[in-house]
Amino acid sequence: MSKKKYIEVAEIMKKRLCDKVYTASSLPSERKLAVQLGVSYLTVRKAMKSLLKEGVLQRNKNGRLSANSTVPQKHRSLNIGFLMPPSIWAAQHSWLYELTELVKEKQGVIRPITYFNVSDPVVFEALEGDFDGLFIILPPEVPNLLLDLLEKKRRKIVVLWRDLTHLGIPSIENAPPRFVGKLLDHLSGLGHKRIDCLNTQRVEPVVRERIEHWNIGIEKRKIYGRLHYSVPRPYVPGLQPIRKFVSSLIDDGQLNSSALFCVTTSQAWAAMKACQDKGLKVGQDISICGFGEMDIAQMLTPSITAVQPAGRKPFLSMGLEWIETQGKNWSRPLRLEPEDVPLFIGESTGPAPARFEEKSISMVS
Repeated sequence: MSKKKYIEVAEIMKKRLCDKVYTASSLPSERKLAVQLGVSYLTVRKAMKSLLKEGVLQRNKNGRLSANSTVPQKHRSLNIGFLMPPSIWAAQHSWLYELTELVKEKQGVIRPITYFNVSDPVVFEALEGDFDGLFIILPPEVPNLLLDLLEKKRRKIVVLWRDLTHLGIPSIENAPPRFVGKLLDHLSGLGHKRIDCLNTQRVEPVVRERIEHWNIGIEKRKIYGRLHYSVPRPYVPGLQPIRKFVSSLIDDGQLNSSALFCVTTSQAWAAMKACQDKGLKVGQDISICGFGEMDIAQMLTPSITAVQPAGRKPFLSMGLEWIETQGKNWSRPLRLEPEDVPLFIGESTGPAPARFEEKSISMVS
């Protein structure tokens, strides 16, 4: 015999409460729940009455329902939120997947929360909600109002890909931009005297830092380079716009270096395809390298030389330690990053072509 609908609704609500789906003080209204679950208002009302009778729910002075905080829990589970912008890139979802595994090992629950801009109410609701902690991927521009709130809530916050240590917030970066220097050492060791830089995405802090380290690195090594920067407006995600941009650089004679550093490996992939379209042999006529995204770097033909990020889990574990202890007796640096990372040397880089060996090139910024 199938369960009565109101019993099914009650079980769904119990599961949601156990997983701490509701971060605000009150649950959605009964009418809103009825629409969500595709049942009648009376069915939801009967389910709520049964949960009130069991003591799972309580009715507040304003008439709204909320979880009964006086009911003791046998095992209090860790409740973690993962606040992130919408993204098609695999890296963001890889961080979420590995964090989910760690939280499950602690018998905890994790809730992904997507925001569309920093004024989105879900950002502030998450920060003011009953999460034990939040891992956050921030947008490039963060208003002071939000920064103030982040500082206030710093004992429960860990930030990815952004340095907020000056606010007392642990900040994780498993591939620090300074390791761009490893790529430059590799290329200059192969005889490359001009190493250009390509960026075709919005200049977020981590991208800006990679470009800065490329610029510092070529000056330090007394080699030359040019920054090729183009972000279409409106911004168009994907690789085809990058491929077209690099093709236009080749056609216009602007890409005349022997090596090209791309701030991401996805961009290196698109640049490589553009060079192949024009009859250039990658790794012979031109060397191309990227940063991170090792699934792409190692699976392509030719494989792409790239900085290989350190494993995520050790740093995520440190972040969970911060949240569980609320930063008490914290002895680690707030900047959570590796001391060193490996360089994956793929087939996309090789010795500088002979035509560049004696060529004197003026630096173009």
